[in-house]
Amino acid sequence: FAQGLLVMMESNEYITKYEYKRYTPSKKTQPSDYVFEVVCKGWEDFKLTLLEKNDQKVYVNGKFFSKKEARISVFDRGFLFSDSVYEVSAVIGGSLVDWQEHFARLIRSLDHLNIVNNFQEEDFYQIQKKLIKENELEEGLCYIQVTRGIAERDFNFAKNSLLPTVVIFTQEKLILSNPACKVGIKI
Repeated sequence: FAQGLLVMMESNEYITKYEYKRYTPSKKTQPSDYVFEVVCKGWEDFKLTLLEKNDQKVYVNGKFFSKKEARISVFDRGFLFSDSVYEVSAVIGGSLVDWQEHFARLIRSLDHLNIVNNFQEEDFYQIQKKLIKENELEEGLCYIQVTRGIAERDFNFAKNSLLPTVVIFTQEKLILSNPACKVGIKI
């Protein structure tokens, strides 16, 4: 995380200051967490702070793990072939935004790709609610990734009815208070 950001920062002419340091422990952080602060040219009054939380909980295939313990197989078709679907929902005030619409799109995408769906809407919803609560997320996103599953590397998957891999995690992200909401972004 940090090494990649430091290389990017050192080669970016718009970055005027950056710092990577251990975060001071508080109610929401641990001694092992890190913070990366960035100040951009023209945005000196806005400091971008990226917090790398090492105790964050994630969901993988029916179980909750710390993000450091979570694992998927290197033979997962999502990893080998991008044979997967993802869906992202905003979280504002600790609640999912437009969840039913996101779930409908997730199911539609899984159906189009013939990926097995063993979950009901309530299952996904409860997992996300638990992660939002456990990770004390007030503003950010909830990410769902469903892959076709684990199989020997082969282009032909039609012969197999695989058990899908499901990964869900949260991420702190400025949504309502993001400066880009006020000034826009350049495309």
